[in-house]
Amino acid sequence: GINPGMLSVIVRSENGGPYTYLWSTSKIIGFHWERQEVRIPN
Repeated sequence: GINPGMLSVIVRSENGGPYTYLWSTSKIIGFHWERQEVRIPN
């Protein structure tokens, strides 16, 4: 499976923005994922 922490890093890297996404494991199964935008200190 995909590690939520790893996935978070990948998404943040792709977007290159000030947000990281916390994905719900129940949504990872689906194609369209609901996400929460969370501010993180860099």
